Amino acid sequence: MAELAVLDERAVRILDAAAELLLRWGYRKITVEDIAREAGVGKGTVYLHWKTKPDVFYSAFMREGLELARALLARMREDVDCVLPGPMTAAMFLLVMERPISRAMFTGNTDMLGDLIDPTSSRPAQIASASASYGRYLELLRDNGFIRTDLTTEELFYLIDASSLGFYFIQDPSPLVTNLSLPARAKMLADAVDRAIAPARKPDRRRLPRLQGAALEVFQQMEDQMFEVLAKSQVS
Repeated sequence: MAELAVLDERAVRILDAAAELLLRWGYRKITVEDIAREAGVGKGTVYLHWKTKPDVFYSAFMREGLELARALLARMREDVDCVLPGPMTAAMFLLVMERPISRAMFTGNTDMLGDLIDPTSSRPAQIASASASYGRYLELLRDNGFIRTDLTTEELFYLIDASSLGFYFIQDPSPLVTNLSLPARAKMLADAVDRAIAPARKPDRRRLPRLQGAALEVFQQMEDQMFEVLAKSQVS
């Protein structure tokens, strides 16, 4: 994978070990010694790459986010409809739900992530960057007539986020609904988002190819920024 250009073989093993232990034990029970043992390196080698245990895991999360962004970009290139908010939200839902760490990040799973999801932490600067990119994407949609124009970018962002959250948190069907597969839930999510932000007039689908090109550029820039953050996350 491309991140190997900025993570040497030992660093990759360390992040792989941290991710595996996170799934197995949860953040609070893991020590740097555990990570080193799982990675087959000395404790000092871990500190050659990252100063603290939280630093190791934040880099692991950056890598996870980068892999998600790449997977979503691939879908957007393959399917022009995936640049529209409903299909894009559904595609992201399916990608997240098949990745346990991503799912924990999206749902704020404190049992697994512990203090790493402290909202007072300054670490989620990359989240602000991703939000700015998504804001530019929403502006593209509005300029091309694919979403409603009576709300601000911030209001649209909130509406999409609020419409999506329940699909992540209600991961197991209720006793009254037992046959909803993940693809079925993703389809419902796409419909919910589309209905929430649909424009007053039916959009001109002839604009889709142009929108696809512009949206790909925005999300590629976001991926590049995430890659740069990952590259700088190690001890220099």
